[in-house]
Amino acid sequence: MRGLIRIVVVLAVLWTAWWFAAAYAIREGIARNTDVQAASVEVTGFPLALVTQISGMQLLDPARDVQVTADAVRLEAPAWWPGDATLFVPDDGVQITIGGRVLRLSAQAAAASLALHPGIALELERLGVTSGDWALTDAAETILGGGALDIGLVQNADAPTQYEFNARADGLRLGSDVRGRLGVPVGWPGSMSALEAGGSLQFADPLAQRHVQGPAPHLNAIQLTQALAIWGDVEISGAGTVVFDAAGVPEGELSVLVRNWRVLYRMADGLVPQQTEIMLNALANIGGNPDTLDLTLRFAGGNAFLGPIPLGPVPPLVPR
Repeated sequence: MRGLIRIVVVLAVLWTAWWFAAAYAIREGIARNTDVQAASVEVTGFPLALVTQISGMQLLDPARDVQVTADAVRLEAPAWWPGDATLFVPDDGVQITIGGRVLRLSAQAAAASLALHPGIALELERLGVTSGDWALTDAAETILGGGALDIGLVQNADAPTQYEFNARADGLRLGSDVRGRLGVPVGWPGSMSALEAGGSLQFADPLAQRHVQGPAPHLNAIQLTQALAIWGDVEISGAGTVVFDAAGVPEGELSVLVRNWRVLYRMADGLVPQQTEIMLNALANIGGNPDTLDLTLRFAGGNAFLGPIPLGPVPPLVPR
C-alpha cells in the first residue's frame, strides 16, 4: 500500500511541475513576442486545463500598418497537450485598425480552434472558426454581417497531405455603402439565402509549424465538391478539380451554373465590355434556357477559357 501511495505522490508532483512549467512557458511566450502586447496574462485551470486570460491585448503588424485590439480573450487547452487549443473572443469583438481606418468585428459566441499533432513538426490536424450573429462595422455603418458562421479545415487521416474544407455563412448581408458600390438593385433581398462551399486541398507536404515563418507548402490540387450562393433570384453553383504542376500552372475544369445571370450582368454595367452580353446570350441559348448559364471554366496551357471563350493567361500559383 505504501508503494502505491509513493507512486501516486510522485506522479502528482511530476504533473504539478509539468502544469506550472507549461503555464510559465505560456506567459513567457506572450511576453517575449514583440507582435503581442498585453496589460495582463493569467493562467489558471490547474490541474486538468490551461486557461489563459489575456487582458488589454494588442496584435501589431507594423509592416502592413495593422493593429488588432481586444479588451480580453481566453485561450483554453487540456493540460496534457496545449497544442489542442480553443480561443474565445468576447461578444463585443475586436477593434481592427488598418492604415488609420478603425473597424470593429463583433460576433456572438465566437471561437477559433486549433489542433496540432504532438511531435517536433507540429503538423496541423484541425483548424476551425465558428460564431453566431456577426458584424463588421466602422464609425458610420455596418459593412458586412450575417448569422451563424462555420469554417473548418481537417486533415485526412489516411492521406496526411490532404485537407478537407468546409465553409458556411448564414444570412450574409452587405451594408448600404457596399450595396451601392456593387449596384445592387433597390428592393433586392437584404441577405443571402445560402453561401457555402466544400471540398479538399492537396498539398505537397502536411501543413506544419515550419510553414508559419517559412514558405507555404506547394498546393498540388483543389477539388471543389460543391459551392453554392443564393441571393434573391440569383443562384450560382460550381464544382470541379484543378491541379497545379511544379511551377504552379493550373490544369483542370470547374463547372459553373448561374441562374438569372442577367441580374448580375446589370450590376456589373460599365465594368465589362458591351459585347460580353452578346457572348453570354449565345452561351445561354446553347444551354436551352436564356436565363441560365451552364458554363465550364477550363484551365489549360497556362490560359483560362470560359466555355469556348479564351479569357487570357493565368498567373502561376507560387507559394510565398
